[in-house]
Amino acid sequence: MNKQMILGCLLAVSVGCGGGGNGTDAGSDAPTDTNATVEDTNVPPVDSAVCATTDAGMQAMPTEALAIQTGTPPVAAPADLTCLGTATIPTGGAPASATLTVTEYVSMTAIGSTPVEIFTNNVIMGACTGANCVMGTTDASGVVTLSAPAGGWVGIHLPASAGTAETLAYNQVWPAAGGNLATAGFSTASIGLVSSLLGRSFQAATAGAISGQAADCAGHAMANAEARVFHGTAQVVTGPSCDHTSPRITGLQGTNPTRAGLTGSGGTFVGANVPVGDDYHVEIWGVVTAGGAPELIGCEEGRVVAGGISVLTIGPLRSDYATGSACATAAAAHGH
Repeated sequence: MNKQMILGCLLAVSVGCGGGGNGTDAGSDAPTDTNATVEDTNVPPVDSAVCATTDAGMQAMPTEALAIQTGTPPVAAPADLTCLGTATIPTGGAPASATLTVTEYVSMTAIGSTPVEIFTNNVIMGACTGANCVMGTTDASGVVTLSAPAGGWVGIHLPASAGTAETLAYNQVWPAAGGNLATAGFSTASIGLVSSLLGRSFQAATAGAISGQAADCAGHAMANAEARVFHGTAQVVTGPSCDHTSPRITGLQGTNPTRAGLTGSGGTFVGANVPVGDDYHVEIWGVVTAGGAPELIGCEEGRVVAGGISVLTIGPLRSDYATGSACATAAAAHGH
């Protein structure tokens, strides 16, 4: 698997992605940025005044309507947003014993003898103690058996270990009894590789990475969506392209970072060199009807940790955000 293919796979929602495919999303109506290049992170210093005025921001406001891929061969169709503002977290049933398989994101090798924490309230915070967290250790095959409410959202936390950098995966659906859920751990080298493909030198001591997928009410990946990443109330924006230590937030189209920053047909977005913090939320913006104004479509919350990666699946706005939370505030401010 080459480097561009690896980046194109990033957002199998933390599930490892194998070979195959031709490096593009078939049937996409979103343009592929054939001019996107990986910058040389070994270039000499540049004039800071010039750097500060070039390519900062990079992400454009969405103008095309949100779309999904459907049919065989796949063609563009309007996204299903009938649940916008009324969606809720899936209700978990009785606790079910299921297996979790953990593999390294790039190499696809099993991550054995590493701790795994399942936060059944989907809030990955603090020590894994009490009724809202269960933990175990993977065997030599990267497998651990744990119990959590079937069908409910859980947060999966892989603490930093010999096999993985710290990984936080939110909004993961726990399977029914006897089922299996696969997730990926990311070595420090893998996260650094993703950063370099975005033209960034990963600042592992002070920053983290973030990735995610925008989905509609039916769970289809949405193209033409803009991901806005917020640390508290401040938006994290893409820095100048010549500043390799700055953040970059962008969408992906097939295997390429998009020049406009909007998601391609895979619905995926990624960020590198995101400052560390416990109070993050990611907003998804898009145009519901062609010719309309961009509006807030989805929002979810999480943390960003130094040297690690956080993965979020973001569907349409919910009606059950915690009172006073960042997403509840954002939704209310935009009429939901």
